[in-house]
Amino acid sequence: MTLLSLIISSLVVFASSLTSAAVQEQCDEGFVFSSQDNRCYYASHKALTWEAANQACHELNSQLVVIPDHSTQGAVDLLLSSHSRLGVYWIGRQRKGGVELWLGKHPLKHSNLAKKSTVDHIKCAGMVSGKTDRAVQDYFSCTNKYFFICQAACCTSTSTSSSTTRTTPKTSRTTPTTTRSTTRMTTTGPNKCPSAGQPVYGPLSGIVSSPNYPSQYFNNANCVYTIIMQSGAATLTFNAFNTEACCDFLYIYNGPTTSYPLIKKLSGTGYAGTTYKATSNSMTLWFTTDASGTSSGWQANYYSS
Repeated sequence: MTLLSLIISSLVVFASSLTSAAVQEQCDEGFVFSSQDNRCYYASHKALTWEAANQACHELNSQLVVIPDHSTQGAVDLLLSSHSRLGVYWIGRQRKGGVELWLGKHPLKHSNLAKKSTVDHIKCAGMVSGKTDRAVQDYFSCTNKYFFICQAACCTSTSTSSSTTRTTPKTSRTTPTTTRSTTRMTTTGPNKCPSAGQPVYGPLSGIVSSPNYPSQYFNNANCVYTIIMQSGAATLTFNAFNTEACCDFLYIYNGPTTSYPLIKKLSGTGYAGTTYKATSNSMTLWFTTDASGTSSGWQANYYSS
């Protein structure tokens, strides 16, 4: 090998290491980047029920891991092989009425599922780490407490006519942001999907709604609405509410960030005319949607009382 070839080879290795480090920086703290499927992963150190684990992942701006193909399976295997805790890890898969679905209703294109249990009440899937070199999936009672794996998008791209530019979505753990969303998620115009405190709604009364309302909101939304009234208690009354019941949620928090107590988690229909009231002049709404299926969304009046 010539000296020039050695120099080029060294530069390629060096550039690759810089790229890998830069991409890792786009994963939130505690998450690790996987080059196998270009996503960020988090393996918990706390055991929770399936529903609580799903909620914990949402609070980390992520979801329970969905494994639709072999590249993602490889990423999860690598994550668990480097994790010190062996056992069961919840994943984003359930069996309902004999139908098996990933979160977001992904079809089961790929499965490393162990032989199906004959017990009907077992509905939630977990990865079993430690039995073999490769973790396998099996079903367990959803009320059992296991560790869990969260999955998040890493690198959101914004396309132009001539090139693709990568953003750097490193976010805060306490307050969800829109940095993992698509280019349709703007803070102005008809597709408005605000981030925490940008903008602040108030101090006088007004109307807040899901992106595109009354048209269909979009998939993969991650919108945070901060409401701060001039005085009195921040109050919200819904004029309309229609979201995908299984997968698209509006969380209402009793304060200026999502770190405050949860007042209510809403999805589906039936909330028109319903009022929710904070104990102070501030309230936060967090609207999150999955990768498929949308509805007309929601609209509410905010005011002080």
